[in-house]
Amino acid sequence: MKLKTTGVATFACDTPKGKVELLRVMPGLAAEEVLQDVVKMLSCMTELTRRAMARPDDVEVLMRSGYYLNGMAKALVEDLLLGLHGESGATAH
Repeated sequence: MKLKTTGVATFACDTPKGKVELLRVMPGLAAEEVLQDVVKMLSCMTELTRRAMARPDDVEVLMRSGYYLNGMAKALVEDLLLGLHGESGATAH
């Protein structure tokens, strides 16, 4: 059986009204496709960071974008790890 996402991991963000879940990974996604997407997100984060260093006036919006991409990538990888370890009922944040 090939590794797939479990649909458990989430990406949540702190707001003035508390934590808000922005993303929950869909179950059943193939690991290879998920990891390809994670690599694309990491490439985007590298570019955003490079631009933030070069353009200090735009640093807030660039870093915020990187923050969201990082959270999504992290949730995808955590979800695959949960599937690898056979955990489908735990929650990852």
